[in-house]
Amino acid sequence: MLRHPPRSTLSSSSAASDVYKRQIRINQTFSYNTAFGSATYAFNEGNVHFIVLNNVYGKGTRSYVGKISDSQLRFVSNDLKLVPKNAQIVLCMHIPLVHTTNSSALIEILEGRGNVLALTGHMHQVERNFLHGQDVCVHELVTGASCGFWWVGEKDWEGIPSALMQCGTPRNYFVFDFTEKDYSFRYKGIGMDASRQMNIWIAGIDSTDVYIDELRNKHQGEMLVTVYGASDSTIVRCRLDNGEWLLCEKKEELDVNVARVRSWNPVSYTHLRAHETDSYLVCRLLLEKKKNNTNQSTELHTTDSHTQKQLQYN
Repeated sequence: MLRHPPRSTLSSSSAASDVYKRQIRINQTFSYNTAFGSATYAFNEGNVHFIVLNNVYGKGTRSYVGKISDSQLRFVSNDLKLVPKNAQIVLCMHIPLVHTTNSSALIEILEGRGNVLALTGHMHQVERNFLHGQDVCVHELVTGASCGFWWVGEKDWEGIPSALMQCGTPRNYFVFDFTEKDYSFRYKGIGMDASRQMNIWIAGIDSTDVYIDELRNKHQGEMLVTVYGASDSTIVRCRLDNGEWLLCEKKEELDVNVARVRSWNPVSYTHLRAHETDSYLVCRLLLEKKKNNTNQSTELHTTDSHTQKQLQYN
């Protein structure tokens, strides 16, 4: 793990606060630069080289797009000339690269750098994307948010909203471990045990699910698993009572808890209803119920190139 003073990146909300100033794109970052320093910088920690960029590109006085300025592209190009080829590269910026209009220009500069990690935000949901270039693959983790879905939803006994994100992921952050040549990461839900890495739902257990459109027609014993921080390359296996490992099927489907919260809170989750998509990774497996076994144990194991998670469900 890295031990380093906290670093920051400019967000879209930071930029919006200064739009009244004279030179829009320069002055959008004025308050940030005054308080924290440059919005574009690089630093080393061991064999890891971090590059922090500001891709919140102002347009007019009230809008912005995801774009990396020409001066920042020159900065990255000149910076990498001083970085050894065997160093790990980590990019940090606010808007995801897949929503950055000139991300291809950055990928071109990174050619020959092998595996590059990009940490981004903005979407208030967790995603993983892979961008490819000449001898370079950028693995992008859109990291969700500690405030979840903009602090929307039912409040707990302390008055804190659930703020479940539209991908089905609870409010969160990620923990990274870097070695000399590689890295691994794990999801950490706010206020949740560190071992909680997925959500498991089995049809037929909760009788209230028959009132929810997306759940009422599920087959008895069908299991849906939302793996936090998974990607298309994540492999999920399940077994019952130490039996044979079975491969789960990937399926794009609205997360169970999102469907529940949206159904139970149609007013407070109007924003969620308007922004929902069907691109969430859900693992589907139809379980054969053992009629004479009421203490059935279900164990799940997920793995891909950078994560490994295991959870037992009784």
